[in-house]
Amino acid sequence: MKIAIPIDGKCVSMRFYDAPKYVVANIVGDQIIEQTTLDIDEFSIPERIEVLIDEQVKQLICCGIDKKTGSILKKHGVKVCPSVKGEVDNVINRFINHNVYTFFG
Repeated sequence: MKIAIPIDGKCVSMRFYDAPKYVVANIVGDQIIEQTTLDIDEFSIPERIEVLIDEQVKQLICCGIDKKTGSILKKHGVKVCPSVKGEVDNVINRFINHNVYTFFG
């Protein structure tokens, strides 16, 4: 499954639309097969959504996101797990160990 996490530094960004970058990871079982960082600093919200769809992300793990954006992502098959905080590596490990839950989608 491909996941994305909006980041600011080494941590989950407090707001989806403020994140300068995404970490995108392809996870199979309990292994990270591939992990990349995408620069989205100057992107609008529609452009940020388009990146997730183009990257074939199936799960967005974030802290703050508005309901409208969450609904748009859901329509495109992206599940959203909001209200997640912490360092990216810890969050990915929590996801792999099923300690991050989906609220939208």
